[in-house]
Formats: sequence, structure tokens, C-alpha cells
Amino acid sequence: MDSIELAARYSFMPNKLKYCGPEDTDKILFDYVIGKADKRVVKQILDQFDSIKHYLSLIARYNDKDVFDKEVIEAYWLGNKLLEKVPSEEIKNLILNEFTKTGMAREIAIGLANKVPKDALPHHSFHVLHIHEATKKTGALTNIDKCRISWGKVRHIGKDKLIVAYRPIEVKDRIKLGGAREIEVDYNKEFLPNLNEGDFVSMHWGLAIQLLDERQVENMEKYTEKNIDAMNSLK
Repeated sequence: MDSIELAARYSFMPNKLKYCGPEDTDKILFDYVIGKADKRVVKQILDQFDSIKHYLSLIARYNDKDVFDKEVIEAYWLGNKLLEKVPSEEIKNLILNEFTKTGMAREIAIGLANKVPKDALPHHSFHVLHIHEATKKTGALTNIDKCRISWGKVRHIGKDKLIVAYRPIEVKDRIKLGGAREIEVDYNKEFLPNLNEGDFVSMHWGLAIQLLDERQVENMEKYTEKNIDAMNSLK
């Protein structure tokens, strides 16, 4: 899997739901994943996902890498060691300087920047738990849990559905990952071939996105937990 396919996989559902990126390009993203679209066209589309591009640029800059380097893409969506080189102060600057250039009201940006925890990492979980939660962009807790990238073990494979055991986000006095429970998610065999019961997959907006190896599962849990701890430090 090249870096553009990895980025296209995770950008597909938010684009389909019209949350992010240029309108009506989800089919092109899907087609690239299954080998039926031009890489240059897809890269141009991904370059227009403003919020995502801001984070990727920040991670890339502090690791001396290209924005569309595969490690950079993976750092944002799944998590890896590249995140740890980015000072949380730079996330504040990103919100104040870059997000306001692409439509965020200045007063909202100031409020969000002032509440960035000192240990926050530029992982997708931060955007979900801080930006989306504060602006209520995704609404209810169930949507927050769908918006963040989750992971789980495949228990059953149906024609177009999977049963997956995963740990949901729970918010009471504090944010936490709850105990494992089974959920049904959408599954497309073209999008995610060679899947077997017992495999681990990532999920985004109710769709199984990627087959995960042990390192990726460990990183997803590690960096999601780090941002949960960071957000809880504000309470």
C-alpha cells in the first residue's frame, strides 16, 4: 500500500459524508483504493483536505519528511513515533494560524488554542476529542466514537457486514476507552480484500478501513490513550 492509498482510505468516509475535502470526490478515492483511479488526480484531491493537510504539514516539518510520506500519513491516522517530535505549542500555533486561514472564526480558534493540553499530540484522536468536541461538529458521543479511528478484532465476516470486538470511547466525568464490546460495521470486499476472522481492522465512520498488523494496533491504542490522558488533564 502506497502513501496515497493509505490517505485515500481514511479520507473516503468523511468525504462521502461531506465533512471534509472537495465535494463529490469520494468515488475517486474509493476507485484509487481498488486500483481504478489516477494517482495524480487523487493526490490533488487529498491536497484539498485542509484540516488534515495542516496536521500532516506539521508532522512532516518536525520530522524532515514530505507531507505525503507514508510514515507521516500513518502518524496522523494511526499513530507512530513521528508524533512525539512535534511540540504541543505548535498545535496551538496551527489552530491560530492555519485553521483561521481556512474558515475557523478567530474567537473560536483562540479558545481552542488556549485549551490545548501540554502533552497533546497531532494525532487524529486529538482533532476528534478537542476540535470536534469543542465545536460540536460531530454532535453526539456516538458520532465522536465513529469519527475517531477505532480498531478491533474481527469476530464474523458477512456479505457486507463485519462483527468486530472493539473498545468504545466513553465520557462521564473523564474520557476513557471502555471495555470490549461487539459492533456491526460495514464491509466492502473490494475495499478490504483478504480479510479473515481473527484479523484486526481499523474503522472510520462505520466502515472497516484497513487490515492492521500488531505494531499498528499497539500504536493506535498508545497514541489514542496519550491524547485521552492529555484531554483529561484539563478537567
